[in-house]
Amino acid sequence: MARGPAYPFVNLRTAVELLDKLYKFAKRSPALVDSVAKDAWGWSPTSSTPKKAVAALKYFGLAEEAGTDGNSIRVTDRGYRILVDHEGSPDRTKALQEAALLPAQYAYCYKEWGADVPPSARSKLIFERNFVSTTVDGFLKDYKASMEFAGLNGGEQVNREAGADDVLADASKGVNFAEQTVTAGVTKQPPIQLPSQGRIVSEVGIAMRQDVFSVDEGAVTIQWPASLSKDSLKDVEDWLEIVKRKLARSLKEPPEEA
Repeated sequence: MARGPAYPFVNLRTAVELLDKLYKFAKRSPALVDSVAKDAWGWSPTSSTPKKAVAALKYFGLAEEAGTDGNSIRVTDRGYRILVDHEGSPDRTKALQEAALLPAQYAYCYKEWGADVPPSARSKLIFERNFVSTTVDGFLKDYKASMEFAGLNGGEQVNREAGADDVLADASKGVNFAEQTVTAGVTKQPPIQLPSQGRIVSEVGIAMRQDVFSVDEGAVTIQWPASLSKDSLKDVEDWLEIVKRKLARSLKEPPEEA
């Protein structure tokens, strides 16, 4: 049965509970996934559930592969901090928030709506993010539970606009949201570096074009679908005018002559 785009199998609270069991079983040493499944989580190693659980821990950045064979995992620094810090610790809170916003679909939802998703979220995810109707409700339930557990549903819009960008930036270091996928239960997170120009493929299989223009202050990157209708092109042109106005607000005034 189709499940739509890839996202964590469980919410963040459940993932931390699984992480705690992993840590009690192996501390921070590498542990075989089959042994963790059987002895720490109480599941059959031959079922698909352990693979999905491991993938969820990787989605949130709580566990990582140990070795090159893909059969062992260990607790990450972020996961360890969440487990050992006291509740209410600023560092633990930041680690939780980074974990909550690390999965690509969670980051998308938070940038779009924050923690309180609107009634239109369901249809938007189906039509624009390729979710299927049989799983989208479960995804939204886990998403909202994860935001609440991470303390990202405080409600003040100013906090969301001012603070979330920093958390998203920290969470996404080394991760390209647009290309985060899962293969055989293992999270693949390609490096954030993308080609300076040319064709790429988005998360939902749409061919994209990308160009990067270098300026003294850094790089300016733009991506767009490889195929656009005339109406869409006009919309993009209008949007670029808005971007130009935003860029103008970033200009530094030259120092006045003495």
